Amino acid sequence: MAFCSAESGISVQSRAVLTLASAVEPEITPTPDFIEQCLSAVDVLKSAPPLLRWDKGLFFGLRRGNPEIVARTIDACIYRLKHAPDAESRDRFLGALLDECFVNLYGGLKQIRYAVQPEDRESGGVNRESASARLLNAVSVYLAENPLELEHHRSRFLSRARRILHMEGGGEIARSVIHFQKALAGEGNRSDNLTTEALRRRRKYETYAAAGSAEPALLAYLDKDSPAGAEDVSRDVFRMYRVMLNRRNRERSPSAVLKAFHNLEVWMASLSPFDPDDREHLLEESNRASAGVPWETLSPIPRKHLESCAELLPGPDHPEDLLNLIRSRYGAEDAEAYLIAGLSMLKQTPLIRFRASEPIRMLTDTSRRRRGEKVWDALLDLLASSATGLLDFTASGESDTPRLRKRNKAMKSLLKTDKEIRDALYRVSVNTSLSISHDAELGRRIREKAWRSLLSLSPWNRRSLYKEGILDHERRLFTATLEAAGALNQRDAWEFIEADADGLFTYFNEQGPDRMARILADYFEQTGDYSAISGSGRESGIMIRLVFESETSDSPDNPPGTIRLTEETRRYVAEKMVQAGYGCELRRERLKRKLIRLRKQLSVSNSAIMGFESAISDMNRRLAEIQSKRIKASLFIRSLLQGRELQTTRAWIGSFQRTVELEAVREELKKEIKDADEQTGKLAEIRRKMDDHLDQCRSSRDIIEILNLERERLEKERNRLMREMRKAESETQKNLRSLEAAENRVNEDRRKYQGTPAFTDGYQKASAQIEHMERAHVRHEREMFQLQSRIEEMNLTIGSCRAGVAGLDEAISAITSNIDASGNQISEMEANLKGLEYTFDSEKSTWKSIQERIDRLSNTIERIETDFETENRSAMSYFEETTQRIEAEQDRMESIRNELQSVGAQLDSHMALLDHQVTRSQELTRLIEDGRREFDETAIRAETESRAADSFGRGRQISREQEITERQEFMIHYAYGLHRALRKAYKP
Repeated sequence: MAFCSAESGISVQSRAVLTLASAVEPEITPTPDFIEQCLSAVDVLKSAPPLLRWDKGLFFGLRRGNPEIVARTIDACIYRLKHAPDAESRDRFLGALLDECFVNLYGGLKQIRYAVQPEDRESGGVNRESASARLLNAVSVYLAENPLELEHHRSRFLSRARRILHMEGGGEIARSVIHFQKALAGEGNRSDNLTTEALRRRRKYETYAAAGSAEPALLAYLDKDSPAGAEDVSRDVFRMYRVMLNRRNRERSPSAVLKAFHNLEVWMASLSPFDPDDREHLLEESNRASAGVPWETLSPIPRKHLESCAELLPGPDHPEDLLNLIRSRYGAEDAEAYLIAGLSMLKQTPLIRFRASEPIRMLTDTSRRRRGEKVWDALLDLLASSATGLLDFTASGESDTPRLRKRNKAMKSLLKTDKEIRDALYRVSVNTSLSISHDAELGRRIREKAWRSLLSLSPWNRRSLYKEGILDHERRLFTATLEAAGALNQRDAWEFIEADADGLFTYFNEQGPDRMARILADYFEQTGDYSAISGSGRESGIMIRLVFESETSDSPDNPPGTIRLTEETRRYVAEKMVQAGYGCELRRERLKRKLIRLRKQLSVSNSAIMGFESAISDMNRRLAEIQSKRIKASLFIRSLLQGRELQTTRAWIGSFQRTVELEAVREELKKEIKDADEQTGKLAEIRRKMDDHLDQCRSSRDIIEILNLERERLEKERNRLMREMRKAESETQKNLRSLEAAENRVNEDRRKYQGTPAFTDGYQKASAQIEHMERAHVRHEREMFQLQSRIEEMNLTIGSCRAGVAGLDEAISAITSNIDASGNQISEMEANLKGLEYTFDSEKSTWKSIQERIDRLSNTIERIETDFETENRSAMSYFEETTQRIEAEQDRMESIRNELQSVGAQLDSHMALLDHQVTRSQELTRLIEDGRREFDETAIRAETESRAADSFGRGRQISREQEITERQEFMIHYAYGLHRALRKAYKP
């Protein structure tokens, strides 16, 4: 019994392994029943004996991708790990588990794919790498929870983790292992923690430095580095990043390269936003660094700047310098993403200004025409972040001492880089002979970007640059100039805008007036210069003109240079003026223009009153003349009406006589037409009967033809069956004769050997012959059976043929009868048809005589109607002539009446308009008085408000200039101190 139980247990576990193994096959559809079977199989193997075949069979549950099966398998694996009966079993199971995760699922077996089946993907499937990573996470949690008793297992796990250096895929396993390494290191000071952390760093550095490291492993370590702050990043990390970027390439590890640049950019950016309150402290630290103090004694920000620059930018002669790397390796057109990432990272490095000559050379590189816009943006941003707008200067007010000469020389050398960058930006912006890009539109945007970058430095010659950008270069740089000046609250550009306002408005109309007006309004809101309101030598400033002079843009009386704006854009400009603090100026201008309009309206109204009075006197004189014409026309119309009535009466009497005569003839014609219709109906009925008989004859002939064809077919079939029957009878007779001969041979052989005595030589020979003959007899009987079967088949064939022949004879006889009946019917139809033809001819002659009488009566009616029509035309001619004369006189009478009504209506209208215009003039006079008082009050408020707004704008410009100057001077001295510290540290 014990042996049977063991056999039964193994059978159940084997079936569980087979079920999980079949789940891996892609042709298996994961129905709910099948998934339930797999889950049951996992439960069986979960508590199976600690044998390697059950351990490996359980791992099949990780390979299907179904989330339920994967989760149940992971739980089962942890359960078996926890409940192993001894250390050897646990060690063996952990080894198999790590093999499954690092080799079978995701090791060097590149032929294994990790895609999820389509049916599992729809239900949130898990690929094999994800399943393996989940299992490793669960194992790492288990190992971390039992640090003492499972120390050798943790060591084994970490030793196997070295294989992630060469594992391809999505990196989920690598992230899981690295997370476990980080968790084991912890934050404690125990030797185990320190050793684990040192081991983790060493493996990370090995991964970064090894040329064969897989990208997923690199990305896993890079992702782990991302959350770290710049203060927590050691100098070794910067060095290893430099090594990795030089040893990796975008063909093998594109994502890792971009991620490394991103991490460096984030770390350096976290050091860049200096608080103005910390500048003094940072300058002191920079001076200390330039004096040569140990870097460890510096505060974190300058120390990290020094360490990062020392490792990332060791110098143009260094083989692993990142700036050289970016220029040499990522200059191709298909490597723009890496070039942009590298330039963005360098932008956060303050000491890049001392290497500015190399980015400047990139501006004129031969590959510039193939660059995308983002590359240009990154390069120009790098140059702009590295430069200042400070002017080279020589300190004065002191005696010419060696110390002063040394200081001036140092400052001149220090600011030389700024001049080179500004000159390069200026050359790219204005030198149209310098080919920027194959795309003309892209070249235009790049030049504008370079111009904005130049002006963002707030250079010392910004006024001349503003003038050049606004008035020169066919105004290509106008928009960029205003955007850059507005961003810095610079008001100097208004002087040059006002200098050529009419030409500027013409340019606006060409480039899109609404967009350009909004740009100008934004610039005004950022600067608030009062000259844009008051103007220089004009009645109104340019902002006032944008709001008010464009309101009548469709009027032909507009002066040259009037801009065409929509109502929405004018409201936008007005809102910007209010936001800049010039709301009262806007209201004052509206009131001023309103008073001007009211005065013009009052002048027009007074002129209209004088015109109305003159027109009223002329209308009264015309009324008397029109009334006299109306009386004469009325008398003439009355005489024409009397003559027309007399002629109409005579025509009516003659018409009545002709109508009586015509009616008698029409009655007789109606009678004849009725007889003709009846005769026509008879003819149609006879014709219909003849057509019916003809159709029946044709149908009978068609039937006869069909029956003849069918009879011929049946006779052919009957002849075929007769031939087949005779052939079958002949074959039957032949088979009967063969059967009879075979029976005779069998009987003869049996008689021949039946009398031979026993126990003799003859008997033995006879027995052998009998045995031979019995075998022959068996063959003959088999042949006889076959012949009998063939005879029976022939008899059946003969019977069926006879039955078929009899049936065909009956069918042929029936068809012959139908043919004879159809022939008789056709003869009868032909006789009836001849009788109908004779009747039709007789009735047709009667119809012709009736038709002749109808023609005679029709001619009589036509003659009477012709005479009647002639008399009517004569009467109508006279009537129409008289009517036309009456209508002409009536039209003339109507025109006189309309003229009379028109003059009367005009007179009433002019009287009403005169009264209205007098009232309007009085109202305009009142409005002008009220508007003048409101204008004076608004002007007083506007003067105070405008003065305050102008002062605020000027103060904001000065404050911004001071802020920029202080920031730029701080960055120069701070960077110079760090630069000197680096030179001292690496001075041979």
